Amino acid sequence: MPTLDITERNGHAVSKRSIGQLHADTQMLIDYLRPTKRGITVEYSELDHLLGRDVRDLARCNMYTAMAHLAREQVYFVVVRGEGLRCVDAEAFAIDARQHLTRSRKSARRYLSRAACVDPVHLSTEEQYKHNAACSVAAALIHMSRPAALAKMEKHLANADNNARLAVGRTLEFLRSH
Repeated sequence: MPTLDITERNGHAVSKRSIGQLHADTQMLIDYLRPTKRGITVEYSELDHLLGRDVRDLARCNMYTAMAHLAREQVYFVVVRGEGLRCVDAEAFAIDARQHLTRSRKSARRYLSRAACVDPVHLSTEEQYKHNAACSVAAALIHMSRPAALAKMEKHLANADNNARLAVGRTLEFLRSH
């Protein structure tokens, strides 16, 4: 049964939810999408009809939760803009996931270009620290997600004994040394 706990943080009321089960609409989407064959696109209109409301507006969170739940079961869906959800294999899903890294890099670049417009003289000392820290993180993200840096990492992993993910510390150490 859902519980709602209201606490106060920094003078604002914040709720903590503990929900033991999925929303009925989310479960309905999971059950509907699970048997979809690879390569098939389920149109938004089908999902709208199933739930009785727009999955691109009011039920968007239900759709994304269902997609995440199914991904943990190795049933992968990607969004086809303006059409619906396409069921794909693991390789196509990994390629789609890498696009988020490219978008993050572009977003970090935009952040740095906007942050460069801020004159630190007009910031408090505490705000300068926050500003500089955020700029450093954005610059590191841009540097580490460069295609050349990713190619070096791929080459390093290909030469390693196993093709496992590196721990964050070892990844940073490798990128620093190359």
